Amino acid sequence: MLSVCAALFADEPTHVTLDQLDRDVILIGKLHRPLGTLLTLKGVAVDVDLPEKSLEEGLHFRVQQIDGEAHQSIIEIRVQPYSRWDTPAIPKKYSLGKAPSKPKAGQYYELRGYETGSYVGVPPDAYKGARIARPTATVHYFTTRFIVISATPIDRFEYTPAMFPEANALLTGTAVTQSEESRMAGEGFTVIVDPGNPWPDDVEGKKIETLGHYIPTPAAENTFELKKGHWRLARLEDQIGKRVALKLHRSWREKSYGYSYRGTPIELDLAEPIHDWPYGYGRFEGIEMEGVLEKADGAFLLLDAARKRRSPLLSQEYPAHPYPR
Repeated sequence: MLSVCAALFADEPTHVTLDQLDRDVILIGKLHRPLGTLLTLKGVAVDVDLPEKSLEEGLHFRVQQIDGEAHQSIIEIRVQPYSRWDTPAIPKKYSLGKAPSKPKAGQYYELRGYETGSYVGVPPDAYKGARIARPTATVHYFTTRFIVISATPIDRFEYTPAMFPEANALLTGTAVTQSEESRMAGEGFTVIVDPGNPWPDDVEGKKIETLGHYIPTPAAENTFELKKGHWRLARLEDQIGKRVALKLHRSWREKSYGYSYRGTPIELDLAEPIHDWPYGYGRFEGIEMEGVLEKADGAFLLLDAARKRRSPLLSQEYPAHPYPR
């Protein structure tokens, strides 16, 4: 069988006939499974309202776990009910299940359902043939959506080191010093950041993040040692006056694009212009900027800011509503 993903690396597009689908070709969706696979997802509902006209606006789900496997890369998919929200697909007396309630943006859920896909929009040549104006948002392309069979509210989903036994992960906790060791205390876990030194006074008790690989320690349960990684202060207020590196994303403010750090606007005093911003960047792509963080008149400023690199944003680095109206 041929996966469509393999065709993406070909020099020329691969032509596939409809009768090859599900026989010779398996379509792999956003959720890393063949379309139509019954899945259990955990994550947060988001209401996508883009500044440009788009067929992808509406209720989406930011996926953090697929069938028990945690993901930190951004996976966001449009969701639709199997029939209608809060309405069974068949009369209640024949139905064995309950119709799913519509998820509320900002709340966490466990969803049961499957990913499917179809073409949407209208081909440009069709508008030419009809001699009518073409809407700017309308193109003809293939997209997928998640069909919800059940939606169960859950507590906020928290990542832990145990979810990433063989991969790097971004985790959050509180800086604490124990046994003269710099540690991060998280929800049900502890990470040893620097086994030889306590935290500085201006870091102790602050919210921090670690990015790296986590090795379980045999001496204590749910305790891990950070390897090939680094830590940083998490809150902007705790970094004022320091030279920092912030991964920013594009945001929409006052009818124009700007820079934001996890939803908080950042004004830049650029060392040199960035000519490919923002249109050279994808929606989930970040730009890491380095400079001195200050705050004036309630606004955060990054002085003498210089671009370090561009990289994909992780789930925790992208807000649920990056384009507030």
